[in-house]
Amino acid sequence: MNRARQHQLTEKIDLLTEQLESKTWEIKELEDVASKLRQQVSEAGGRQSLRQLFSEEPSSGLCKGSARARRALLTAEKNSDRARRDYAELLQTWQNYENSNDAGEVEVYRTDYDTERNLRRQLETTVQQHLNTIEELREQINALQEPPPELRSSHSSNSSNQR
Repeated sequence: MNRARQHQLTEKIDLLTEQLESKTWEIKELEDVASKLRQQVSEAGGRQSLRQLFSEEPSSGLCKGSARARRALLTAEKNSDRARRDYAELLQTWQNYENSNDAGEVEVYRTDYDTERNLRRQLETTVQQHLNTIEELREQINALQEPPPELRSSHSSNSSNQR
């Protein structure tokens, strides 16, 4: 494998790694927002009945605030779901890239997961696998960039002969 190809692969690995990290942070941030909004809706529900809380025509300022919180929660959950789908798409693209002989041929899949728990488990496993693969590829690239042991030993014997 020539140096240009190695450099190209290293750049693609770095780009995909950055995208994975970005989507991971985006999902975490959206989950945090959704969690805070769920808590606000839950707290508001403790003060009034759910029927009043989510009625079409709130009669008090508390209901109006709760309705806004509920809308914000639904929006945050929708954004979180979109981020999960995008992340799943990115993971699938990464897997296709890893499994293809020609890095230029990549298919993109949109995937929906049933539960957050399964998504988190799969995400953690996949990210760890990718990190391991990246580390292995970097080690291979570094090994390819070092001179073979025969050349290293001849360099050291030449330098000692010159003294």
